[in-house]
Amino acid sequence: VGTVVYSETHSPTTNDLGLFSLEVGNGTPGTGTFAAIDWSAGPYFLEVGMDPAGGSSYTSVGAQQLLSVPYALHAKTAEMADDGDWVLSGDTVHSNGRRVGIGTTTPSQDLDVEGTFQLKDGTQADKKILTSDAEGNASWQELGAESLFGAGNLPPAYGNDISCLSTAGSLSLASSPRSVAVSGNYAYVVDFFSDDLKVIDISDPAAPVLAGSVGIGPLPFSVAVSGNYAYVVDLDSEDLKVIDISTPTNPVLSGNLGVGPNPSSVAVSGDHAYVVDITSDDLKVIDISNPASPVLTGSLWIWESPVSIAISGNYAYVVDDFSDELNVVDISNPTSPVLTSSLMIGSTPNSIA
Repeated sequence: VGTVVYSETHSPTTNDLGLFSLEVGNGTPGTGTFAAIDWSAGPYFLEVGMDPAGGSSYTSVGAQQLLSVPYALHAKTAEMADDGDWVLSGDTVHSNGRRVGIGTTTPSQDLDVEGTFQLKDGTQADKKILTSDAEGNASWQELGAESLFGAGNLPPAYGNDISCLSTAGSLSLASSPRSVAVSGNYAYVVDFFSDDLKVIDISDPAAPVLAGSVGIGPLPFSVAVSGNYAYVVDLDSEDLKVIDISTPTNPVLSGNLGVGPNPSSVAVSGDHAYVVDITSDDLKVIDISNPASPVLTGSLWIWESPVSIAISGNYAYVVDDFSDELNVVDISNPTSPVLTSSLMIGSTPNSIA
């Protein structure tokens, strides 16, 4: 009939009526393998040969084209059961309100992937990020400088190229460094668990060196530097500490002032330090014209959980992780700060500079 793609032999025995049965595909292979038959390349024919003597001199007893029975025909294009779960419509499989879990048996979203995944569309490459357009269509894109720093914040010579950015140096500190301020050739770090202020010589940024330290009490949380002094707020001792850093290798505690239950951030401008507190929910203004004897001169309730503060000119900028706001405070008269405006900026803002 044609080229033999598969053959096999059987040695059946008959029953009392002289009948026998066998399963095609379960004999002893002669040519090819049954599993390797490409059924889509048909049509195929089945030829049966017999040797009543039990040898291998087979005589053909007939050939018949293999035809799909109704169930097999249906299997070629069978759709998934339309039971409200998944439906095949043309070349699209869709669900109605069902979820797909990969790596989880309890998906929480329409598609929930727990673990890694790989997307190859021909545009993937090293140091690209997966992003989307306004319609949610995902694509691989170069990680541009403007996406990190904002438009206009990179020298024109570099354009959108951030390959120039790399780690210049590093220094291992203690278990939980919490805040850092830089002045001149030194960085000042407070550590939440070692309870100290560390002074780090950064005159060679590629090789920072620990130059000095001073113990300042439990849970120092934020540091600011102005002139010859570092100002640290401490959650546990609930105070503002003033540290003389005129000799950076030998910092000395100079003065302190109790400022409330949970001071979270400090900023300094001129003769005043500005402290926000996440429990008393206020901004405190402290006169530091005499660093050894700081004095509270004003305060302003600004909302729940102010976490960070920055100063520029006559204004203090405070972010609040409860109200999700940026609050702008007029400090032109430090003894009487005034809230001038607020702006919703998103969920749980944590820091401002």
